[in-house]
Amino acid sequence: MNRLLLAAYPEPYRSRQGAELPACLSEAYPGRSWPPPREVVALARAGVQARARAVVDDTARTAGWSPSCSPCS
Repeated sequence: MNRLLLAAYPEPYRSRQGAELPACLSEAYPGRSWPPPREVVALARAGVQARARAVVDDTARTAGWSPSCSPCS
């Protein structure tokens, strides 16, 4: 279960904080193999958002753009 939820997150996030999420879920919902559906949806959505941020950050890095060199600053 926890590995399935973690799969929604990008690999760098999983390697940094992968042990924290299962520990937190097992503490918050003792004796349950899955958290409540609302929590599952929230975790999956957060994982997809983290993946999207990782793609945008990577695209910005490879394009040479950074917020510090924005023409509006």
